[in-house]
Amino acid sequence: MSARFPLQKNAPKTILQQIVDAEEPEVINDFERNEIDEELRKLCMLAERISAEQPAPSRETNHHTATTIPDGFTKLNSNAKPFDVISGRLGMGASAPFYKVTPEEIRRRVEGVEHLNSSNMANNLKKQKQKNGGEIMRAQLAEHGIQMTLNAQRKEAATRVISLVEGEALHLAADLQKICAEKYPARQIAEEVIKEAENKPDVMEALLDTTSFLECMSAMEDALKSVDPPLSGVVPKPSKNQTLNHSQEKFSCATHGLGIATQRIWVDQMKRIGEEMAAIFGQQGGK
Repeated sequence: MSARFPLQKNAPKTILQQIVDAEEPEVINDFERNEIDEELRKLCMLAERISAEQPAPSRETNHHTATTIPDGFTKLNSNAKPFDVISGRLGMGASAPFYKVTPEEIRRRVEGVEHLNSSNMANNLKKQKQKNGGEIMRAQLAEHGIQMTLNAQRKEAATRVISLVEGEALHLAADLQKICAEKYPARQIAEEVIKEAENKPDVMEALLDTTSFLECMSAMEDALKSVDPPLSGVVPKPSKNQTLNHSQEKFSCATHGLGIATQRIWVDQMKRIGEEMAAIFGQQGGK
């Protein structure tokens, strides 16, 4: 027994202790049964108190914590203690990476467009169900200045994205970016676009102006890269356009960064298609 709860020497035996020590089954009356129930209740409360005072085991121990982000973003190097570390939803078996979830990410989920409540947030963080779990989480968030409204109603409809934390969403985008760079059939798509326009003079004339198309794609690329909304593991970067900052941040909150990262990937691929079309027209003109 811990020194916090010393045993009393020569203390009179309780009814429960007498029953445990008895060699023969005891006959218990109603008064004694009530006394036993009270002793058991006190023991349960003591066990719960001891359990609550034990430090929670870190889920980061002996696990690989992923920090992969797509190209074009600046990685944030921080030693700040995360609110939690959870395993990814999309990993395979024991090799699934773990992701740090910062208090600010929790704030975005609770106070942003999703407006998650404690139950939603606990599910997202893969918390085991426990007595007073919602109250415990609200107290933990309050320590970080995050107020979670009791019985708050989620504002956004559930999507497959809602289960992803920002770290995993950015990791997914980085993998997509790599696959597109290596496998996206930009040349074949460019050839098909030109083929489809062969009997459409107006369309073909527009396609021939590849310089204007590439300039348009470059301008769009610059606009999308001008804002890096707040995301876990990323250095935020605002543009001079406050309206754009707000709208991109709102979109980022709704997609946990996945939408912000992937929109750049697809504009980049459109630009590649334009470059392939320019190369094809250049080869045709040289014949």
